[in-house]
Amino acid sequence: MHAQDSTRGDFLDCEDSPRAPGATIRGRLLDADGRPVSQRGVFVARTVCSAVTDSLGYFILGGLPPGDYEVHVGTLGYRHEKPRLVRLPADSGALLIFRLRPENEVADCEETPACAEWLGPPRDGIARSPAEALRAGALRLVVGILAERWRADSAVLCMSDSSVRVLSAVREPGTTVVPESQCALDRRGRWRGEDRLRHSPTGRPAYRFHVAILGIRGTEATADVGYYAGPLDAQGWRCVLTRRGRAWVARSCRWTYIS
Repeated sequence: MHAQDSTRGDFLDCEDSPRAPGATIRGRLLDADGRPVSQRGVFVARTVCSAVTDSLGYFILGGLPPGDYEVHVGTLGYRHEKPRLVRLPADSGALLIFRLRPENEVADCEETPACAEWLGPPRDGIARSPAEALRAGALRLVVGILAERWRADSAVLCMSDSSVRVLSAVREPGTTVVPESQCALDRRGRWRGEDRLRHSPTGRPAYRFHVAILGIRGTEATADVGYYAGPLDAQGWRCVLTRRGRAWVARSCRWTYIS
């Protein structure tokens, strides 16, 4: 494998062999029970240097020149893992052990300021019916999850929900929230044309959100929140929410495909 250093513009020799000349980063990915995590991507930030873990969870990034590196792992299905910073002198090596924790989008959100501010109930003071409060709570968490990955003010959030009171719950300062009828959607709610990402009338990327309440039992509810960025890109989160007073607050979420 070869990687280009975006800060210097030259090419790094990145090999999945410990015999490659230069410094080497070795490592292993394990789950919370100590079992190896195989076929998982590992990459060096700001380069295209990457490796895939083997059946025992091991990976090797070899043939690296001396320098400082930021190593990331793919965490789909697990909690977000902070990147590891590695300083490599010439012809040296480093050993990294990652222990991936079970997926919990709410816990990840609580640790990220851009997301955590969306976890609480809406601050607009609007009275909502129990059904509206539930849909609003589910939407707020998902908008928060996405806010930590891209700036919420860089896109238009198209909501399939027709309730003005639900839309208000995700209309925080800096966000643009509109009914999906104002976005580039056809009559079936699909994106027009073949472009993967359509745009709203403002010219900014538009994302469609839809909430489906799967069940309510006492003070606990389960909901799917779909997130659509194109005609074949239907993904989202299955969330469990707990009622707190008149509001519903997400307790746990896991990423899934939405049919």
